[in-house]
Amino acid sequence: IGPVFPGFQYNSNIGAKSSYIVLSKEAEILMKKLEVKKLSDQMLGSVHVYYNGGPYFIPYTTQPEHISRKEGPSSIEKVLAWYTTDDGSTLHAAIVYDTYEKGRVVLSGVHVEACPSMLSCVYEGDPFINGIISELECTEQI
Repeated sequence: IGPVFPGFQYNSNIGAKSSYIVLSKEAEILMKKLEVKKLSDQMLGSVHVYYNGGPYFIPYTTQPEHISRKEGPSSIEKVLAWYTTDDGSTLHAAIVYDTYEKGRVVLSGVHVEACPSMLSCVYEGDPFINGIISELECTEQI
């Protein structure tokens, strides 16, 4: 469901922001399980990531007995990160993990792949992107 934060406009960076997300203990466990080698202890608390109109996810806590996983909504197994407000209150699930048949699924409402140097290059001179680069660079230094 989304977008989470107001201001998003298609084909524009007007609603782009550096979103502060809190990583869950589930994220730490999953990263160790998947043998993610380069993991800073500082990143296990919270990080700034690029956001531009992404959704949030509502974990299902129960699933009706008459609906199988193949027919109906999935019960999201783990919330890996939460959106936060400026005062640090958590909002909705930003990144979730689940399994499906023999695979693993990660859904993200934020762009964890977008590093500040890439955004600066792609959107050179864009005032909306330039305004968030310094916050994103703080996380990139971790």
